[in-house]
Amino acid sequence: MQHQNRDLTGAPKFFWVGIFLLLVVFLAPDAGRLDHRSFFAVAQSSPWSQLFDWAAAWCSVKIILLSLSLFLVLDAFLSLLIRMEHQIACVLLFSFAIVPVVLGVFGLYELIKAVL
Repeated sequence: MQHQNRDLTGAPKFFWVGIFLLLVVFLAPDAGRLDHRSFFAVAQSSPWSQLFDWAAAWCSVKIILLSLSLFLVLDAFLSLLIRMEHQIACVLLFSFAIVPVVLGVFGLYELIKAVL
């Protein structure tokens, strides 16, 4: 019984950490606001030939934080659905987990491109 209660208290923690990271991503300033561009556009516009493009690097870090926050929120909901034993919803939500993974790989690629 104590193990079950500990698992249920972890889900809200992951959820609130994910929400906090989402707030950091969308409320922290980025380099695209001056040109009215999104942080995705700023990260993609960095060429390979320009070393240490810090504006694009910061926007790439924001993409990585966005993917991490989405993953944490999905994990919180998935752990609750596992506890309630909704197998179809678990499989559907687990298949949505590919989105933050692909987003994280994209952000890491753009970060490497901006720094190197």
